[in-house]
Amino acid sequence: MRPLSCLAFVVAVAAPGFADEPPGGVVADPPGDSVIEGGPDLASLSLCYTASELQVVANLFTPWGTDAGLFLLVDVDQNPATGVPQTRVSGSEFTVSVITQPPFVTVYDIVHDEYALGGSVTYGPSAVTMHVPLTVLGSDDGAMDAVAVVGPLQAMVVPISDEAPDVGLLTSVPCAGSVPTTSLPPTTTTLPSTGCAADGQCADDDPCTVDRCAGGGCAHALDGPTGAECEFTRAADGCSAKLPRAIARKLRRGRIAVARAALATAPARKARTKRRATSAIRGVAKMAATLAAKGKLSDACVRAITDATQRLIEAIAAI
Repeated sequence: MRPLSCLAFVVAVAAPGFADEPPGGVVADPPGDSVIEGGPDLASLSLCYTASELQVVANLFTPWGTDAGLFLLVDVDQNPATGVPQTRVSGSEFTVSVITQPPFVTVYDIVHDEYALGGSVTYGPSAVTMHVPLTVLGSDDGAMDAVAVVGPLQAMVVPISDEAPDVGLLTSVPCAGSVPTTSLPPTTTTLPSTGCAADGQCADDDPCTVDRCAGGGCAHALDGPTGAECEFTRAADGCSAKLPRAIARKLRRGRIAVARAALATAPARKARTKRRATSAIRGVAKMAATLAAKGKLSDACVRAITDATQRLIEAIAAI
């Protein structure tokens, strides 16, 4: 199999031991079948989906640390005749990956050669659990076929040491019961459990949002063009080093596009400027992922830019 390497946007949290497998499609993998001596050895793979995300649990017989990579090769339409032919998965359209324990997971669109940032991952000593929004998997319905491959990190390459299932593909099934979701952070968040009687009780110390008490719960939304400008500034400030010229130029274009969308009044013009603004912001996220893959942006910088672009896209939709 051809060596693979990708980057991915995730939020990492430590968890002990094997991860609990959600009630979903599960396949066990035998111990000791790693084809690389001392390489990662998969124990099981579980796939299930909710209305908004794919949940992936990979347990290993070997420890998970900073010297391994995990890739999920995904055929979202379950049709080997579409997508891109692969050595292992014919018809796959996406890869979902983590390498070592970065603060982000990458979803790679193989067909369009694009990176999408989003989702979360939880690490245990011998387990990796990923929550992947369906919006970054082509807005699929969640039913998909996949195989997981793992390998040791060697320089910038991850040669494959094990896979699950060993034969065929694992099909995801609906997750049973109530499960948490990890869709992209919304621009407006209502928290009924917080309880409030006045706006002053909803302060979240976020300089980019307006905090209001609505219906007994707190809501936090970007403060129009001022909030958007705040997000751009925060994204740039999240990068301690000087921004590469390419990403700085993308940020400037995004600023202009969002401002034009906010100022437009005629319905047709507003719709057109909103599309352009959304495209510009997605261009910022794509450029950040590309530069991160080349080692030209720090993890903290990528996270700051990604968080800002996610909130800006939601804000543009609400203009």
